[in-house]
Amino acid sequence: MNEELTDIFDEYDNPLGFTRLRKDVYIEGLWHRGVHIWIYTQNGEILLQLRSKNKKLFPSTWDISVAGGVNAGEIPIDAAIREVKEELGLEVKQEDLVFLEKKKLSFTFQNMINNEFSYIYVFNFEGNIENLTLEKKEVEKVKLHNFQSLLTELELKPDSYAPPKSYWYEMIEKLRQIIKK
Repeated sequence: MNEELTDIFDEYDNPLGFTRLRKDVYIEGLWHRGVHIWIYTQNGEILLQLRSKNKKLFPSTWDISVAGGVNAGEIPIDAAIREVKEELGLEVKQEDLVFLEKKKLSFTFQNMINNEFSYIYVFNFEGNIENLTLEKKEVEKVKLHNFQSLLTELELKPDSYAPPKSYWYEMIEKLRQIIKK
């Protein structure tokens, strides 16, 4: 976990006017903000990242394209742009990211309580994943995965993917709808 500060919110996403270290947010189960960026191609593929084996949470599991916390004083779109650059080395602008929705996610895993308002963005990727510069402390590798094979793998190897699974299914369906347009 980073030693970064994050703003704390109530259960309705209203700021409470104080911050905590990111690691303490999960210990105390405090409401905070995060960003999720789902990167897709027009060919019906989703970019997934394999989390580093050195990550404290969900090491060596497949995760969504990019995810991260919103730092204290930061707005979600700026956090999304920063996280894409940090994790994938990809320069994106605000207009490249399409805001999809804000989702209230809450789940417990081992000793971690994640109460997060996730600001979800989508990005249509037209490049080559071989040209991405991965932040090795965070991401071991990336791959493009088509919808059907991803759904099959989620069923056959659920522990290979970061939780929560219901969120994965929901987002895969939403990405399918976006690509159909």
